Amino acid sequence: MTCTSTARPEASGWIVLPGDMPLVLPSTIQAVARELALHPIVYAQHKGRRGHPVGFAAELYSELATLSGDEGARRLVARYPALGLEVDDPGVLIDVDTEADLENLRSALPPLAERAAQATGLTP
Repeated sequence: MTCTSTARPEASGWIVLPGDMPLVLPSTIQAVARELALHPIVYAQHKGRRGHPVGFAAELYSELATLSGDEGARRLVARYPALGLEVDDPGVLIDVDTEADLENLRSALPPLAERAAQATGLTP
């Protein structure tokens, strides 16, 4: 993870959502952000399985600004109290790293797109 929190040191917190997780609902990101007012670290989970996004409160700025590599944020999550926020959003567990992942996503897209539309109130 390359930390970009140095661009906004005055922010009230930061949400980390990998770019290869296109199905995370906006409501999930908002829910994680809301919980940062009460917890230093918040991560979304679905059916008890940890996923993304992960939120970091402003109090962790100095440590976030010095992170590097894929393991940096994991060490913070292990060291500080973290809330696993249960969400009804399977997208928090779905990433697209390989061609096989992309094909699986394409085959599941119609039901997932319908679910996302229902969750956001965009169904006809």
